Amino acid sequence: MANPDALSQQRASNRLLQPTVKSHLAYTLLCALVMMVMLSLLRLALLVYNREMILDTPASTFLEAFANGLRFDIRLVVYLLIPLLLALFSVRAMAARGFFRFWLTLASSIALFLGLMEMDFYREFHQR
Repeated sequence: MANPDALSQQRASNRLLQPTVKSHLAYTLLCALVMMVMLSLLRLALLVYNREMILDTPASTFLEAFANGLRFDIRLVVYLLIPLLLALFSVRAMAARGFFRFWLTLASSIALFLGLMEMDFYREFHQR
């Protein structure tokens, strides 16, 4: 016969392992923040790497460029987070954190690779 205390402990631990909507939203927002920081650092690295091309460019141009870049980054991050946002409709899908980690790692790695390659590409061709 099963021990009732053991069964209740097992049920409690299973409930702790299942993500809630709140925890999944927190996970999604944290992933978005990490990707936004990474993309902003890539944009800053592009500027620093190609700083000899700056010459007498006014600061307002840089602010406008960073604002446009931020808008682009937000769109990219929202598109990449669509699977995580759709998972809000299913507890089983929210529990697939391994898949989400794989997806976000793959997408972020590709974005990082392309961002690093862009530095020399921009230096050579003066286009993004």
